[in-house]
Amino acid sequence: MYRSSGKILRRLEAQPRLALVISALLIGVIGLVDFSIGYERSLLLPYLLPITLATWCGGGLAGFAAAVLSTVVSIVADIASGVPNLHARYWNAAMGLACYAAYVLVLAHLAAVLRALDRRVRERTAAMRREVAERKRLNVELQRITTRERERIGQELHDSLCQHLTGTALVAQSVAAQLRSRESPLAGESDRVVKLVEQGIDMSRNIARGLFTPELAATGLASALEALASETSHARGVACTFDMTGQVNGGEIATQLYRIAHEAVTNALKHAKARTIQIHLDADHSETTLTVADDGVGICTEPFNRGGLGLSLMRHGAASINSDLQVRRGANGGTIVTCHVRRAP
Repeated sequence: MYRSSGKILRRLEAQPRLALVISALLIGVIGLVDFSIGYERSLLLPYLLPITLATWCGGGLAGFAAAVLSTVVSIVADIASGVPNLHARYWNAAMGLACYAAYVLVLAHLAAVLRALDRRVRERTAAMRREVAERKRLNVELQRITTRERERIGQELHDSLCQHLTGTALVAQSVAAQLRSRESPLAGESDRVVKLVEQGIDMSRNIARGLFTPELAATGLASALEALASETSHARGVACTFDMTGQVNGGEIATQLYRIAHEAVTNALKHAKARTIQIHLDADHSETTLTVADDGVGICTEPFNRGGLGLSLMRHGAASINSDLQVRRGANGGTIVTCHVRRAP
């Protein structure tokens, strides 16, 4: 009801001439009622309705005109109904007109103040909407630049540093073979150097894979997660499995889901001391759900309890694709990370 009244009032404010016509008609109707009930009863208060309408929609001058017209109609109605004392009636009309004028002045000032406040609110709201839209645009641009730089750094690590370390490992292996053939006491140390270089290659590849995943762009999220599970199983000595229903191709959603899965697996290995990790992807036409579950020590470990960097990165990635991220303790222990993405229709 209030919304309907507000809409009608806003329409009349937009069409002040129509509001003045309605106000004049109301004055005429109230004048007829005033005539029909006789001069014994006063209808000064009902005349405030058309005066209020005229003042609110047309301003103070229109309101004062409505007040004068109301006073004249009231006098005419009383004369027509046979009022005996015209001088007293004129005095009462003058006092009523003075009250109407004071009411019009106050109402016109109030209407001007409210309109100014409403205008400022609309301006502030429009400015805030522009600011929010600009922040969203900047956030998208920042996310795009960040993704591009991550991929560039990851590709540089994979193509430059890993290749350089691989060459270093080959040279170290050759030196170690020569030292062993000469039965040098340094042969054992050279073997240790080879192992350290190979560990450096594995570490560099893991870092590069966290930044740049060629499988993701080439064959989609499923292949990238399968490669993550396979590499985790072989390199870390844990049972990491992957299964899925449905299919998710490339794009920003696939990129962020992979990073969330990668971070969840990394946290399970580093902090939860997990022995088994399960990665599950469930996708259909309306929603996609990524689940990473482990049998580690659970969510109360230090990184989650203090809101560590790993959880912050996962939350940021989930927020960038408007998804729900939940990190909870499993029924039998361990940690379950769930990211639920509802696709736009």
